[in-house]
Amino acid sequence: MTPAPHIISTIKALMVGYPESHTSRVIDALKRGPRVTVMELARTCKVTRRTIWKWIKVGKLPQPKKQGKRLRFWDYEQVKDLMNAGGSND
Repeated sequence: MTPAPHIISTIKALMVGYPESHTSRVIDALKRGPRVTVMELARTCKVTRRTIWKWIKVGKLPQPKKQGKRLRFWDYEQVKDLMNAGGSND
């Protein structure tokens, strides 16, 4: 998903005075699209993070993507598809 050129120029205008690396990170995040972290998924499902990791271990959820050493996430569309497919809350 690539943001429209006017959105990128608006972000650059809003971030005047910030280091270029900050602006680049914001634009890169927009290009990646929305994502859902383990904590956000746990809150949405009204379970603990530990339960999310158990579901991953037993195959109820796919492995999340990794960014850096600690951040784990799924693409929003992937989570939406999983939720629409219906899952158990056990």
